[in-house]
Amino acid sequence: RQRRKVDGGLRALSTLAESREGAPGGGWLAGDRFGLAEIAAGTVLGYLDVRFPEHPWRGLYPALVRLAGRLAERPSFKATVPEPQRITDRVV
Repeated sequence: RQRRKVDGGLRALSTLAESREGAPGGGWLAGDRFGLAEIAAGTVLGYLDVRFPEHPWRGLYPALVRLAGRLAERPSFKATVPEPQRITDRVV
């Protein structure tokens, strides 16, 4: 059930991204400039890549792939690429 919610959110985000592509002001998600919507979208897409690399979102949502690519070029996103944790301590 949780996966359905993730997929539904990605579908909605993709629909929004598609509708905004080519819009005046650069086609950002919520308005004519980069903002919190892009930060949230980029964060969730990066999280999926790190925690659920098997999720096929890149093959299903080309508008999100394009958005993620645009965001990945920004210095702030380049400086904060998420990496998987490597836990070496035994859990008690």
